[in-house]
Amino acid sequence: MKKIIPFKKEMSFKTNVSEITSISLENTLNNKEQTIQGNLIINGTYKITDTSTQVEEFEFIIPINVEIDNKYITESMTIDINDFYYEIINNNALEVNIEILLDNILEKPIEAAEEKIIEDIEYKKIESQEKDRCIESEYEEKEEIKTYNTPHPEENKNSEIDIFNNFIDESEEYSTYFIYIVREGDSIDTILTKYNITREKLEEYNDLSEIKIGDKIIISA
Repeated sequence: MKKIIPFKKEMSFKTNVSEITSISLENTLNNKEQTIQGNLIINGTYKITDTSTQVEEFEFIIPINVEIDNKYITESMTIDINDFYYEIINNNALEVNIEILLDNILEKPIEAAEEKIIEDIEYKKIESQEKDRCIESEYEEKEEIKTYNTPHPEENKNSEIDIFNNFIDESEEYSTYFIYIVREGDSIDTILTKYNITREKLEEYNDLSEIKIGDKIIISA
């Protein structure tokens, strides 16, 4: 996987600038504990006026510190410059546009967390008409889980494992829940609209103070 980090900065000269006669870009960027650190080094020569025969030297050092989301694996990541272009602004400033290329990035699969939940579920035989009933899960946008003898909502808040433990009861009454995995672009409002429920109902089983990609939201049917 590749990622592009666009960067734009305007830097002022001490004198008038008529023409950039040469320019180069170097970098000392490296990856340290999910953070890109180092400098962009821009240097070259320029003319003060159109009629100048003499050129002046310049150098700008731009520190870079970019944090990478923990959902990415960066052990094999490489860092390079994808594109670089510039423009003289008002005859006394240099505006640079730089694209930093991150290559060989891996994204941690959400499925790994989902499989861990499935492994934690203990299937219990029910000595009744429900004896042969089993849980059927389908991971598209949601996972349906049937639970028996549902406790008070406050006991289940932020605790999916409490729901799974209810299989030990032999009651034939059950409630239906959905576990929705938060994806990119999701918000509380979009989830409320998608499942046609109120915020109060959603808060009975979830802490909505902060949600992020990969979080699991319990939705009561």
